[in-house]
Amino acid sequence: MFNNISIKENVHPPFNLSDSYKICKEITKSKAKNFYYCFQILPNDLKKSIYALYAFCRYCDDVADSEMSQSNKIQSLNQVKQNLKNSNKQEYIYPALFDSINKFCIPKHYFYILIEGMEMDIYMKSNTIPYESINDLMEYCYKVSSVVGLMCIKVFGYHSKKANEYAIQLGYAMQITNITRDIFEDMGIGRIYIPKEDFPKSGYTKNELQNYIQNEGYKNIIKLQISRAREFFLESKNLLPLIPTKSRFCIAALIEIYSKLLDLIEKNNYDLSGDKIKLSKTEKTIFMLKHYFTYYYSQLFRSD
Repeated sequence: MFNNISIKENVHPPFNLSDSYKICKEITKSKAKNFYYCFQILPNDLKKSIYALYAFCRYCDDVADSEMSQSNKIQSLNQVKQNLKNSNKQEYIYPALFDSINKFCIPKHYFYILIEGMEMDIYMKSNTIPYESINDLMEYCYKVSSVVGLMCIKVFGYHSKKANEYAIQLGYAMQITNITRDIFEDMGIGRIYIPKEDFPKSGYTKNELQNYIQNEGYKNIIKLQISRAREFFLESKNLLPLIPTKSRFCIAALIEIYSKLLDLIEKNNYDLSGDKIKLSKTEKTIFMLKHYFTYYYSQLFRSD
């Protein structure tokens, strides 16, 4: 995807605002496997800006995961930092991004924090365990996931500053779910996100993980990640009443879909070696419709 984005970025500049938003929507529809379905619940004005945020995050993520050299990746992200300083940039996703930043007063330092998280991935040494403890891992999760939640609730709106705390918790939950589901996929590119302290605690070793050995210790370490994610999801549900109803059900759908992924891991006896832990389009559509109609009927009786 990174190559496709790079090509598009240089096609027919400058882009007007409408074109830029359309590109962001195309990227989201093409690449946001679970998110796109949840975003459909949102009113159009909010949905457009969420697309712009997703497109930016996806671009940075694709740079970090690309096959370019480390120095070229860092150079590309440095260019993104420069682009963020140029609010008049009329290329690619930037008109939509800056329009959304201004419309919803999204702090720009959130975007720089996200880039720091991507740099952590780029500098990660292959086949090492960079995070000693769960607290170390949370620092990474905050930068690549929780800060995105903080961006999004600026678009969604919220009734209390406590919403920031719960958005951070939701970011933790979603990132730990991703790390757990993708444990072997990440291993394939030399990345291990499970904290070092979890291995002796679970009776499992890094060597066993690298050899795809699924014994009792393996199940213990996966169960530990699932337990953590569920605790964070439980905390993050406190976010829902703090968000206006027009946005609330998008978050509720995200929590339900990601919690379902944890259910699937358990149902699959913790086997993560294949590509079995995903929801079908039909299942995601059902989740989306369920929450859409819940929102619709709630509007018949009350409004924020």
